[in-house]
Amino acid sequence: MAKEQDNGVTSAKLVPGFTLPPGTTINLTNGVITVSNPSVLVAGTYTFQVDLVDGNGFTTRVPVTLRFLTNGPVSDPLPIELLYFRGNLAQGVPSLEWATATVKGNVRFEIERSTDAKNFVKVGTL
Repeated sequence: MAKEQDNGVTSAKLVPGFTLPPGTTINLTNGVITVSNPSVLVAGTYTFQVDLVDGNGFTTRVPVTLRFLTNGPVSDPLPIELLYFRGNLAQGVPSLEWATATVKGNVRFEIERSTDAKNFVKVGTL
């Protein structure tokens, strides 16, 4: 069976009425959300929506929840340095992709999910 291709994200925009958390930006070409200014991060849970347009011209509205546990800058960083972290939903199947620049003492990655950004359930280990 042939698999439909979405040809990747070609543009992204924040849905009107929503705002990004302080200190974050969104790349309007690929939808990547970045902590651009850690010094202004404020602890809290932020929910917003992003419209992503794929290479076929179809728009998907994606709900996003980010949770910052402490005000920035963080004094005790993670033992990894992420180059990027992406989440995607294609044909109803979620996928995660990331790359690390450095990893210190890390044995595995545990993938968790949550429907409320408070209670998490482990769904996999890499």
